[in-house]
Amino acid sequence: MAITIDLARPIHEADFATLHAAILEHLVLVFPGQEMTEADHLRFSELWGTLPLRHRYGTRREKAVGHKSVILVSNIRENGAPIGSLPDGEMMFHSDDSYDELPYKYTLLFGVEIPSVGGNTLFANMYTAFDTLPHELKARLAQFHGRGFIIRGPCRRTNRPARSTVPPCTRCSSPMTRPAARRSISAG
Repeated sequence: MAITIDLARPIHEADFATLHAAILEHLVLVFPGQEMTEADHLRFSELWGTLPLRHRYGTRREKAVGHKSVILVSNIRENGAPIGSLPDGEMMFHSDDSYDELPYKYTLLFGVEIPSVGGNTLFANMYTAFDTLPHELKARLAQFHGRGFIIRGPCRRTNRPARSTVPPCTRCSSPMTRPAARRSISAG
């Protein structure tokens, strides 16, 4: 499905309805070649719901750059220090803020400068992953609840001895538990 839309302009209600139907069907939408400002990105993002304000905003490196709900992911360094919160490919497999009381329904990424090699972002269809589980395992999962967590800060990702001054990971758990498996019939 191809949708031609300029995200730097206000989105009409009918166009948003088309986008919303497309995200529910395809789970990932890509809009190449967009010329957007941060204000355009925020305006488009707000169509999908209230933007979260980052709790750790005051400790972030890029706090002087932009809105409190935006995370700057960059490997660019100025004066030897990273300009973003997540330099050097620090993100492992994750689901954005799944540990929060109200997990995100959507995540919007806006690539400002993308390398010609590397910098890949991969997506996994968790509906398909669940649907392909054996029925017995789905029945077992229905009995369990889980607690989300986040590993914060720059850290070593293995149990091997550190070769640098990077500390071990700090794990922060959510106070909330949720069903281990649930299916949303509408992400809206």
